[in-house]
Amino acid sequence: MMKKPLVYFAVSIFLGCLSSYMIKDSFMQGAALILAASFLLIIFFTINKRFFIIILFFYLIGIVTFMLYFDISYKSNSIKLRIIQNKNNYSIAEFNGKDILLYSNEANLEEGRNITAYGTFKPKADYANGIVGQFNAYKIKKCNKDYIYYLYDIKRKISSKFSESLGSEKSAIVMSLCFGDTKNLTQNQKNQFQQLGVIHAVSVSGFHIALIFQIIECLLGMIPASLISIVYIIFTGLQPATIRSFIMIITLKLSKKFCKKYDGLSSLSLSAMIILCYKPFYVLNSGFILTILATLGIILFYKKLKRFFYFLPTKINESISLTFSAQTFSMPYAAMTFGNISWGFILGNIFLAPIYSAIVIIGNSALIFMKINFIFKFLNFLLKNLLIALDGADYILLKLSPPVVSAGFLDGIVLLSVIVSYILVKYNHKKFILVPALMFVLIIFKNYYVFPEVQVLNSGSYDNILLKYHSETILLTNDTKDKKSNLCSKYGADKVINNFQNGCTIKFNNNLIFSVSSDYGKKYKAIDLNLHSNNRKIVFTRYSDKLKDLDEKCVIIELPKKKYFGNNNSLILSDKDFIKYMIISNKVYSLS
Repeated sequence: MMKKPLVYFAVSIFLGCLSSYMIKDSFMQGAALILAASFLLIIFFTINKRFFIIILFFYLIGIVTFMLYFDISYKSNSIKLRIIQNKNNYSIAEFNGKDILLYSNEANLEEGRNITAYGTFKPKADYANGIVGQFNAYKIKKCNKDYIYYLYDIKRKISSKFSESLGSEKSAIVMSLCFGDTKNLTQNQKNQFQQLGVIHAVSVSGFHIALIFQIIECLLGMIPASLISIVYIIFTGLQPATIRSFIMIITLKLSKKFCKKYDGLSSLSLSAMIILCYKPFYVLNSGFILTILATLGIILFYKKLKRFFYFLPTKINESISLTFSAQTFSMPYAAMTFGNISWGFILGNIFLAPIYSAIVIIGNSALIFMKINFIFKFLNFLLKNLLIALDGADYILLKLSPPVVSAGFLDGIVLLSVIVSYILVKYNHKKFILVPALMFVLIIFKNYYVFPEVQVLNSGSYDNILLKYHSETILLTNDTKDKKSNLCSKYGADKVINNFQNGCTIKFNNNLIFSVSSDYGKKYKAIDLNLHSNNRKIVFTRYSDKLKDLDEKCVIIELPKKKYFGNNNSLILSDKDFIKYMIISNKVYSLS
């Protein structure tokens, strides 16, 4: 008998959805066939043949579900939609459970409102975001308000009331922590959350739904807690983390009622299956994958870490064990997907989690008592003091926490290989003990540059040039608006130089010297980079016509000029704007 069959079924649906996505992408069709064949062959030769048929069935469910979601054909000139989110020049709207882009000249379309749009529909799949097409509307007719609209309206009203009492910045934090509304958070606030490793608290997560369910269950019982939790999940936008958490909570409660043993892995697998059948494009959604990986880490390692940290006080032990176990699989994924790792999560989760919990409880209580003015004012007074305490804690922890570290796909693979190798060694597969050592050799080789590299990047109207040699990376930029710490994190640089008024010189060794010319920087908003090596000069410039008087010994590498268009002088970026050069024996080789 197969142990934990739901785990196999969930993996089958996940891989089925992923295979379906890869089949639709002509570039990845070959990889899809290899993935499907490898998975099915492994299952066929390692498990009971009867279960192989069942697993094949769930694999096909994943493929069919994904294809059906993006299979849409609509020929009428009118369509009924619900506005989900407003962007700068378009809206995201829901049509029969699927998301489409709505383009219209209509201003102030309220989020949550049902409308009838008149125009033309065009199928256009954006697989990562679950967009199935776009509708170009020449006329919008607003429909009757329903309970979903009123939920959105309540969110707008509570946001307005918080802004009046707390100010826009503090209101944005409360709205994001309590209701997952992150649109008013500043970039600086998001960077702080990321550095402290508590970005999960900003968007409504399993942490929120578990906390709310527990409090309501203690006060009113399980059934009211379940109903209110469902309303809260809809109110906060049906996030994958909240759905996952709610399914697992209900599974736990039902297992107790029916005297069955609760199995965390099976419960997690069931939630993943339901979510993927509901929104199969979540197979590409980082929020969904992170909540699954974090929960998997907690299930596998939380109790073991609690035993390991037995010497710590109970509350600190629980917090550290929960934090480390949640990061076990989510950190490698973040490195591979987002290109960075935050080591501040240890301090952030230990010291900030209690404050976040209090803000979530009081913020949701303020929602309930929004119409009772004296209670709402008192709750806002508590929130204001908590947010002041949060500001102080953030300030101290940001000073103590290391900056966000730039990482890549290989770094994530190395972290994951260490974890998987540890698990395999624990199960007596001793030969895997050498895998982490081999991975570390690879990562050292990746981050050590035998030959100098010049990498030219564009970011808006700014020039950014990365100089890489041996283990050092230096960023040259004429971006003076962004903080140097942010630039270091964004581009993985050890050092940032952005003051070129009188030129500057970067010396790696006596034979390798870079200098920045200040002649054209201000006029053309570009960096002219000169390389001096073994009596040879190499110039990297966008304006080679200005350097015609240079002697013959000088080599000129012409970078593509930036192109602008339109009334707003927007920048066109192409593949040629992201160029990498390697210098070997005074010769320049393009790696683009």
